[in-house]
Amino acid sequence: MGNSGSETAKDLTDEPWRKMKTLVWNEKYCKELKDEINKFEKVWKSGSANCLLLGPTSVGQSAFINSVLSISKGRLCEMAYTADGDWGSVTKEFNPASPIQISDACYVSKPSEKDKIHCAAFIMNAQLQYDDLGEKYLNKIRTLQKALMEKDVPRVVILTKCDILCNEVEKNTGCIYRSTKVKEAVERARDWFLIPANNVYPVVNYGGGQKIELELETSVPILLALRHITYAAADFLEKSKLKSNQAKSSDAEALNS
Repeated sequence: MGNSGSETAKDLTDEPWRKMKTLVWNEKYCKELKDEINKFEKVWKSGSANCLLLGPTSVGQSAFINSVLSISKGRLCEMAYTADGDWGSVTKEFNPASPIQISDACYVSKPSEKDKIHCAAFIMNAQLQYDDLGEKYLNKIRTLQKALMEKDVPRVVILTKCDILCNEVEKNTGCIYRSTKVKEAVERARDWFLIPANNVYPVVNYGGGQKIELELETSVPILLALRHITYAAADFLEKSKLKSNQAKSSDAEALNS
């Protein structure tokens, strides 16, 4: 009994290490998050904003998509098949050694705003350590990071399977921001991807476990991640439009001079 209590004390901090405007995760707060995200619904549905999901096989890209759709529908659903299923995963492999060529059928020489990526979300297993990734995959990350940074594309990291990483989170997803193991995983991701820690979002996806209904403690971290992605994409779009307008203005001034 004493050892169990001691382990719990080590695994959880007294206060959440992630600072938020509220510590109460209830239906009201969940609705507030959904409302904030829904403000940008027209942008996503029009196809003018695109988020690219990236990550190794079986880390939870499809499960994250299913989790977002489940929260949207108000029930568990499976629209994107996961890598564990017979149909395979919805994601594709990135190969930095074989980039797209001008001759490729999918190459767009003059991409419109709808063809561009406005936010990149790296999906990673929170359990992964440096040795688990290997230098080959870390080089992939660095190559992608360089390309995204050159285009000023915002980057977000989603850490999945936090319930497997930490027993206390498995018991209660609501303590995900008090878990010392999750905090360490966030700090690892921060260092790997060279982004601020508040761009790293730990989650527990729906599906693959014992949950048969939605619950606030699981939905809120997913909604927080989705809200950040939405804000990042919207900010990128706004900056792109500003740059475009400035370029048009400069061209007009040059013609009139």
